[in-house]
Amino acid sequence: MTRHVAHSLCGCKPDQSDEDCYRTLVAKGRLNPPSEEAGTPLPTNQEIDWYHVYDQMFQRHYASRDATRELFSTLIDETGGAINWAHLCLGELVAKNLVSTVITTNFDQLALAGMVQAGVIPVVCDGVESLNRIDSSPRHPQLIELHGSRHSYVLRNRREDVEDVRTRSIAVGAIQSLMRDAKAFIVIGYEGREPGVMNLLIDAAKNFDDKKLYWVLYSNNPAHLSDNAAQFLATTRNGGLLVGQDADAFFLELCRELQLGAPTAISDPLKASQRAMEKISRSKIALDDIRREIDKANQRLAAAQAALNSNEAEDDLPSKIRELRLQGKYEEAYLLAEKALVL
Repeated sequence: MTRHVAHSLCGCKPDQSDEDCYRTLVAKGRLNPPSEEAGTPLPTNQEIDWYHVYDQMFQRHYASRDATRELFSTLIDETGGAINWAHLCLGELVAKNLVSTVITTNFDQLALAGMVQAGVIPVVCDGVESLNRIDSSPRHPQLIELHGSRHSYVLRNRREDVEDVRTRSIAVGAIQSLMRDAKAFIVIGYEGREPGVMNLLIDAAKNFDDKKLYWVLYSNNPAHLSDNAAQFLATTRNGGLLVGQDADAFFLELCRELQLGAPTAISDPLKASQRAMEKISRSKIALDDIRREIDKANQRLAAAQAALNSNEAEDDLPSKIRELRLQGKYEEAYLLAEKALVL
């Protein structure tokens, strides 16, 4: 976002670093410097408080809800719909009933995309206003987009909106009930800087102490854990802090421990299309023209599957070794590789 704003307001090049764009915005008077003292050097990238930088951007340059929605839509569109390994794995865990509820503060809907790729359409709570849809012990997967999504009528990105979440009785009740019935609560890819959200979590964790709480920290240094996150973890003797892992690395190791292998969207790329065609083919169709189109689609899908199976057969052994490694079956992978070398 920093690069997008700097490009729009100051003519910075899209490939410039976030730090360089931040410095340009300050130099051009588009952002307030970190200190009013003359001669105070700007912070390095490691020292920049990005949470407050973004808050200032919205206060100064994207004050209206329409401007904010347009900005987020533009930023999301620029990614081209890219979805990462973490979201695909998350969807897989949901599909296998290992995760029941996902809470996100992001607007990009990648968590939803990961679930859909795994064949799951969850109950979606798109913002605080719709938290009454949430079940603390759900029989069907549910996704809570706590601050809304790019399509929400109300986006909660400004500081006052984020902090207001804590005062909303519907949010308090939802988080309290989720914490009460949760078997484990894992935080990934989140710094815990937003006081409204974190106070909700801390208060809920205090009421139901000694829950299994885990916080996955990107930094290798435990000292980089936010004060709010530390307070959250302090409510329990069960769980703890995992350092030095981004979301992709965490989910890779988690799926290995669970022996799930690669997400279905990767290991069986035609699976989603097959699921869709099976549902379409089961529908009652009276018109011959429609039935013929569906039959043609099934034939194309069958041909694609045959071609994929043929390619896998040519590369059968390496594929099996990779899959065993992704499933965490290292000894079996080693023995198979050793056998291949002997052959």
